[in-house]
Amino acid sequence: MTQVAAGEKKETKEKKFNKYVSFSQYSMYYKCPRSWKLAYVDNLRKKEANIHLVFGTSMHETIQDYLEMLYNQPHLDTESVDWKAKLLQIMTELADKPENLIDGKRCMDDATFDEFIQDGNEILDYLFSEDVRSKFFSKTRYSLSGIETAIDLEVRNNVGYIGFLDVVLFDKINQKYKIIDLKTSTHGWNKWQKADESKTHQLLLYKVFYAKEFNVPLDKIEVEFIILKRKHDPDDPWGGDRIQRFVPPHGTMSSKEAWSSFNSFLNESFTKSGEYNMDCSFPKKPGKNKKNCRYCEFASKAGGPCDGKEGE
Repeated sequence: MTQVAAGEKKETKEKKFNKYVSFSQYSMYYKCPRSWKLAYVDNLRKKEANIHLVFGTSMHETIQDYLEMLYNQPHLDTESVDWKAKLLQIMTELADKPENLIDGKRCMDDATFDEFIQDGNEILDYLFSEDVRSKFFSKTRYSLSGIETAIDLEVRNNVGYIGFLDVVLFDKINQKYKIIDLKTSTHGWNKWQKADESKTHQLLLYKVFYAKEFNVPLDKIEVEFIILKRKHDPDDPWGGDRIQRFVPPHGTMSSKEAWSSFNSFLNESFTKSGEYNMDCSFPKKPGKNKKNCRYCEFASKAGGPCDGKEGE
C-alpha cells in the first residue's frame, strides 16, 4: 500500500465548528456525564499544573525529538545528542511557564523536581539502549509516518474532534500503520487499569479517526500503549519491565463498539445544530463507593457544586 508521508494529511477544506471535543472530554463524560457538563458546558473546570503533567509532557517531547532524529538523520547524529540534558531543558522550561506556576512559584519543590528528572534519565537510558530501542523502534522494520499527527474531523454537524497522535510508524513488513500512545506512570498499569474501557476506547477511536483522516483501511492500522514507569522494581507484581507494552483488543467489532459509544456521547450532549443539548439531564455517576468522586474537582468535599448523589 502507498505509505502516508510524515505529516501528510488528506486535503480538506478549512473547517470552523461551533464546538470541539477531544478524547479527554469523551473520557470524562464516559466516567460521569455531570462532571463533563460542569467542566465544559458550565465552564467551571480549573487548570492547575502538577509535577506529573510537567514530567509527562517533558518525556513525550524528549522521546518524540529523539525519534524524529533517529528516523530522519544519521545514527551518529542521534547518538551525539545529550538527551538527558534535553530532558532537563524541556522540563525546566515547562516548570517555569506562567501557566504552570501556582502563586508565582513552581508546582513542585526542588527535591521533587530532581527526583522526577532522575527517574526520567533512567527511563531514557533504558529506552534508548540498543536492544530496547530496536525492540520498540526498529529502523529496519519501521519508518516514521508522524509525530504529534493532528486529527481534525467533523464528527457531528458543527462539532469537530481535535487530537494529536504521539507516534505513528509504518511497518514495512506487514504494510500496516502502528499508532503508539506514550504514557508515563509511577509503577505501570495493573490489571484493573488495563481493563479500563476508557483506555481501550482511546486507542480504538484513534484508529477510527486516523482511518477517516488519512483514508486508510481499519485493518491496516494497529494500536498500542507504551507505558514508561518512573519507579522500576523487577519484583513488582505489576510487572518487572521498565517499559510496558499494552495492546488492547482492536478488531473491527471492537472499533465499532468504541465508535458507537463515542457517538452516544455526541448524540446525548449536542443538538443537531451543534449546540450543547440543555435538555439532557447529564446524570451523576459516582460509581461504586463514590470512586469517581474521589478526585473530582467538582465534588462538594473539594468545594465544588456536586453532592455525588447518583442519577440526579
